[in-house]
Amino acid sequence: MRILDPVINFGNMEVSTTYDASATSVILATGEGAILPDPSVDGEFNLVWFDATNYPQVYDDPNVEIVRVTALSGDTITVTRAQESTLATTKNTGGVTYRMILAPTKKTIDDINTELMPQYYETRINEDSGNIDISYVGKSATGSITSTATWQIQRIDESTGLIQEWADGDSNFDNIWDNREALTYS
Repeated sequence: MRILDPVINFGNMEVSTTYDASATSVILATGEGAILPDPSVDGEFNLVWFDATNYPQVYDDPNVEIVRVTALSGDTITVTRAQESTLATTKNTGGVTYRMILAPTKKTIDDINTELMPQYYETRINEDSGNIDISYVGKSATGSITSTATWQIQRIDESTGLIQEWADGDSNFDNIWDNREALTYS
């Protein structure tokens, strides 16, 4: 299961024509659909849709809208309108170039904070190691059980000074707390 929306560099596409606020099928300029990830393979994603002629800075457009791309066929995208607290707005001013960009939005940052960076940790310290000079410190998302590979574990050796080493040589959250004494540290 994909946790984060797909991303690309320089995802800036021109919309080929104008649309009312209820349109859910949008045609991009010729060849620009190839710039985008394929929602059926890479997962759905959000685009920011704005008037690029009158508002070269996307945040200045009072009718800027975030849409969710649910399908792609050639240069035609299927979208769900009015995402991330924006409103579905008409994009039909004559002589205006409308663009869509694939850029980080609030949803992107929220997904990173929620899915990849646990906000609360359970910490365990040196439970029955049998060696008073060796301590173990483990962190994992609150509610994690000690037999799952979701722990960041550090060994602290006080016998030759205060030496701190990571399980498997890294600070990843991929170790089992119950196996802390048998792990390799560096």
